[in-house]
Amino acid sequence: MEAITNYPKPLCVGAACRRSSGSFKRGLPTTPTSQDIKLPRGIAWTKGDVKAEYEFLDKLSHTSADSSDVVYSVRHRKTNKRFACKRISKHQPDYGGSCMRVGANAGAGWRHEAQMLARCAEHANIVSLHEVIEDAHYVYIIMEECEGGELFDLILERGHLSEKDAAVNARAILEVIRHCHSQGVVNRDLKPENLLLKKKYSCQEVSCTMENLRCVDFGSAAKLEPGKRLGDMVGSSFYIAPEVLRGKYGFSADVWSAGVIVYIMLSGLPPFWGPNTRETFDNILTARPRLDGDLWDAVSEAGKDFIRTILDKDPTTRMTVAEALAHPWISQEWSAPTTQLSSVVLSRLQSFTRTTRLERLLLNVAAHQLTSKEIDRLGAMFRALDHDNDGRISAEDLREGLGAVGKQMDKESVKKLARELDVSGCGSINLEEFIAGAMDRKRALTSETLTRVFSDLDDDQDGELGPRVFASALQDCHIDVKEDQLAKLMVAEGFVHGAEVIMRAETFKRCLLHGVSQAESVSRTCSRNSTLDSCPVSPVARAH
Repeated sequence: MEAITNYPKPLCVGAACRRSSGSFKRGLPTTPTSQDIKLPRGIAWTKGDVKAEYEFLDKLSHTSADSSDVVYSVRHRKTNKRFACKRISKHQPDYGGSCMRVGANAGAGWRHEAQMLARCAEHANIVSLHEVIEDAHYVYIIMEECEGGELFDLILERGHLSEKDAAVNARAILEVIRHCHSQGVVNRDLKPENLLLKKKYSCQEVSCTMENLRCVDFGSAAKLEPGKRLGDMVGSSFYIAPEVLRGKYGFSADVWSAGVIVYIMLSGLPPFWGPNTRETFDNILTARPRLDGDLWDAVSEAGKDFIRTILDKDPTTRMTVAEALAHPWISQEWSAPTTQLSSVVLSRLQSFTRTTRLERLLLNVAAHQLTSKEIDRLGAMFRALDHDNDGRISAEDLREGLGAVGKQMDKESVKKLARELDVSGCGSINLEEFIAGAMDRKRALTSETLTRVFSDLDDDQDGELGPRVFASALQDCHIDVKEDQLAKLMVAEGFVHGAEVIMRAETFKRCLLHGVSQAESVSRTCSRNSTLDSCPVSPVARAH
């Protein structure tokens, strides 16, 4: 299954895909007008020139590919305060926002979104509505500006969220749903693109907070009386509930969408999808969400139980929003990430032992230079295993750590694993050795990161590193390997250029990204050429 970074944002079915019996027919533009529309909570709806009141700054987004709706950043001319302004065309009789809408009654008109937002706006996790201004062609919804981008983009940036961050955001989303349902409103289009961050998180290490999330876009929302059901098909393909596809649904459809969002936050993947919309819908109706594999091995049982119970295809047995908020995974205090060994980390440690000795030494050098949330988490895991706090863990410490999470290995296997991780050969494992073996190489050792590491090591900036530099770097890792020993390892692996034993930037990166064998073949080819630029590099390698 592709990661979400390679999967397009959910495509929504627009006017061209609506039933022919629907009411949407393009014709000559009309200029409808409001008739003294009154919004709840005293929010003003006025007619006039929006540009007389607001200065338009940047265009933030189009709400969808098939919509003329645009969101701008604006500044109020009198108070100098900044807002977001969503411009909605009045020439869309079947206006339906950025989601799929099917049927003659699918569109609620251009007045609808502002009315639904005003009805639900008094909540900390819903974007606040300032006012609405109308002219002959557009309605302008003036609302709170969110500078942090979409939750979708945060997931793209991080690959997936930690359990703590996913649970914090999930709680905020569920609180939004509870509030909307208390107002008799079902959202019908909850998705990461409609969840914004008030402020951008400064870096990947910053944890998410409930108060930073805002729900926007109520163009698909509908009023619903208790005990009643809706029948029109509204929603975005990945997030739509099974009962919506069956044509009879209620408030529980929002809870399903929240479950899909949580699944994506934890894994970076949608739980149900296919090569086309029809197969995606078939999977929503029939398939079970996958909770296996490396990523899910690292998720707690409480987290997996939450996913199973919220993605129940039967809305009558699915968790209610109150039950979801009371679930232990949501209600528990998230103080710090787990420090227990996991199947994922064990798999990485075992994979590390299958590399060459030179590769293991270089991984230690790279790990020593890294600073990231993942490295901090592994450091905490190391300290939890280091029972006597001497800065080293033994084979017995490792065996006890594995046993604590139900991973049983015989003593000899654990001793062998510990020996391979002990690159320095001193009889136990230090912090750098543990991190070198346990880190997620695909995420931690990016091409950009390794370029920085190489540059930091290359004191004279000549683009070449020899045994002397590596021996010094290993000393910083508390690993004593003599310069002549390193030279022999490098010669054996083919890192010879003319009469010199050296490693250049490209081969250094390839060694850590793809292993010594591939780096060696490039190194030998490069040694026959006068410049690094003439070294053959595949398009795939360049992409890395």
